[in-house]
Amino acid sequence: IGPGGTDYAESRPYEAGDAIRDIDWKTSAKQGEIYAKKYELEKDMPVVLLVDRSASAGFGSRAVDKRDVIEETAGALALAAARKNLRVGAVFFSDKVESYLAPSLGENYGRMIVDQLAKTGVESAGTNMNPALELALKRLPERAIVIVVSDFIAPDFRNRLAALGRIHDLRLIRVSDPADLRGLESIGLVRVRDAESGQTRLIDASSPAFREAQAAAIAKRERMISESFSAARAAAIQLSTDGQHFETLQQEITK
Repeated sequence: IGPGGTDYAESRPYEAGDAIRDIDWKTSAKQGEIYAKKYELEKDMPVVLLVDRSASAGFGSRAVDKRDVIEETAGALALAAARKNLRVGAVFFSDKVESYLAPSLGENYGRMIVDQLAKTGVESAGTNMNPALELALKRLPERAIVIVVSDFIAPDFRNRLAALGRIHDLRLIRVSDPADLRGLESIGLVRVRDAESGQTRLIDASSPAFREAQAAAIAKRERMISESFSAARAAAIQLSTDGQHFETLQQEITK
């Protein structure tokens, strides 16, 4: 049951992110509050995973780094889909499409996706989600469950993500590290290296000017991400590098 299906299944109270076109006006009038229609989704929709493999995903200040969480989550979902006899495919991306595995049936195919995640290197270190989103828009000829697994720290992707959400059943899984929101601690002079460009520089992490600029940059980035999710009408499952990502994922997908 979810948005965008074809056969009416039920109505329930309207929630933030529900499409206006799905409002059940008759039930809303009877109940005195806004209700939205839910539909039965197609039974045989393929599952397509868009997996972030950029260098910035290699960062982690806790039990594991973001890449570990991203790859383990994507691998678990690929195997789960395959074992439920759903076609499953994957798009691995950095700042370009690194590889595309078209949806196919079978547990062996699911295991192949996991194997690719574990053993295949990445050609580019940068991050740009738009090429992967564009490929999904062009290469998926039928409605699919599209699951994006990423930290979503990337150049503006809101337009293509919103377009994908209008066509497919879009699910978002955001993997974050506490330092993504906290930024560098006030520890004085420190040499930092950009994981994607490889450039290093010396900064004063205790400088009021630096701390103000860092906070403003984080706030701007988070606002763009939030607006992109809203435009795509998709709420994100939030996973962390705290070592509890499987437990959180299980809780979220069984709600």
